[in-house]
Amino acid sequence: MGHTYIGENTPPIGNHFQHVLWGNLIKATAVRQKVLEVLLENRQDPISIELIIQRAKISKASAYRVVDLFVMNGILNRIKLGGNHYLYEYAIGPTHFHHAVCIKCGLIEDVRICDKGDIQSLARANLKKFATVINHSLEFFGVCRECDKIPEPKRSYFKS
Repeated sequence: MGHTYIGENTPPIGNHFQHVLWGNLIKATAVRQKVLEVLLENRQDPISIELIIQRAKISKASAYRVVDLFVMNGILNRIKLGGNHYLYEYAIGPTHFHHAVCIKCGLIEDVRICDKGDIQSLARANLKKFATVINHSLEFFGVCRECDKIPEPKRSYFKS
């Protein structure tokens, strides 16, 4: 029947893992299965690459390779926190939402205002050099209510 996506040394995986990986034409390796298991265990909250490495018990290089592959295939969303800091969340399923990120403490709150089809159609209509839009990500940055209560230190621009 053509291609086999599970290697001989790969432990058996559940139907959900097979569906997710095979549906994206991704070979189901033991490392990819471990990363998916960690993501499913934490599917309610975004997770850092460091926690993926720790919980999946895989190398840093393997974690970055798998995460990049999953982001490119729409299995994961990458949430930019600022600078080179990211969190990742499982993206398979009926729920699609964006995030608000506090620039002071890093708090993340889900923003459930997106009509995925409409925003991607709008993007396609305004793009001149792209043939398709397959996914999108949107983060809002601001200050959460708790951090907003903390007064900013006053700066003096004049020497006393």
